[in-house]
Amino acid sequence: AEKSGAADGQTRPEPAISQGKRQNEAGTKAEDNYRSDVIRKLGRVYRAVPPSLQAAARSNTVVTFVIGRRGTIDELRVVESSGSETFDQIVLGFVRKAAPFPPIPAKVGNRLEFTGAIGPF
Repeated sequence: AEKSGAADGQTRPEPAISQGKRQNEAGTKAEDNYRSDVIRKLGRVYRAVPPSLQAAARSNTVVTFVIGRRGTIDELRVVESSGSETFDQIVLGFVRKAAPFPPIPAKVGNRLEFTGAIGPF
């Protein structure tokens, strides 16, 4: 039998990457969808922050938080202050109030970290 498929005459197996890539794309899409859901939920809670309290901030508060497998917040901290301790605490409170989030999809992993600016600017 004659070998074919490559310039040197060797038969090459079908690359296994294609299946893994599809699975990876599905995981990435699931993560993107999950992140969008979290951001939407945060937005709904943030709308309840009175403008008078938002006015105290000189900039947005930058926070980092980690959502665990079951949708709970495992870590939450201010990375960059708004210039108003009161507003920073309100932002931390509203992130806590938005939790719990939906459980993280299995194809995404056990935890997800979010970092973002929250505020009126």
